[in-house]
Amino acid sequence: MRSFGSSEEENWHGFDNMLRAFDASMPEELRLGQFLDSVEVPAGKLQVGDEAWMFDSIYGKWEACPVAGFGDGIVNGLDRTGKAYVGRYGANGDYSQNPNNYPQGEVCRIRPRN
Repeated sequence: MRSFGSSEEENWHGFDNMLRAFDASMPEELRLGQFLDSVEVPAGKLQVGDEAWMFDSIYGKWEACPVAGFGDGIVNGLDRTGKAYVGRYGANGDYSQNPNNYPQGEVCRIRPRN
């Protein structure tokens, strides 16, 4: 396979600037906004107070939700012991019993930590 070197045309626009320009030109309800500044962390490294990005499938957009705590048992048939959950959907201040509050996967996107 033949390799091509980079050229001036490819480097004319920085990818980050180009992506933000595309996002700004989208209709407001489709913009990613602050999600573009997010960073990936292993799900096991989430801390209380982190703001994890969770996808809202009803409204079709990402929203940042604060990590509220860590599971301590079975939720909806799955062992959530030690897994972080966010303060999103709860009853009487308890967010640990709703499976939709647990980020899925091995990595999670969060707002950058201070």
